[in-house]
Amino acid sequence: MKEEQRIVATRMIRLGEGANIELFEIEGAAPGVEGIGSLGLQHFAVYCDDLAQVLHRGSAAGGTPLRGPNALFGIEKGTGNSMHYVRAPWGSLIELISIPTATGPS
Repeated sequence: MKEEQRIVATRMIRLGEGANIELFEIEGAAPGVEGIGSLGLQHFAVYCDDLAQVLHRGSAAGGTPLRGPNALFGIEKGTGNSMHYVRAPWGSLIELISIPTATGPS
């Protein structure tokens, strides 16, 4: 039976007004198992105002749409807040994220 992987903690490192780095602690990540718990760069995320437009442009540039769009959860949950995975032409996994509704603790 394949062991399930799950996120047990996250941390966001803010880098001034530029890019941020989000770290995840994963449980159930067995060595050699593909998925979010794999070692190394698993994927990177890009925030975009118009997810559909960016997805279209990525596809036109040779990217491959994968899973999505999916509603965001947890602190990023909100009406219309969603993500879509794409595979870049060079093979990297990219998460496109759109957050039109304010997020954060109430």
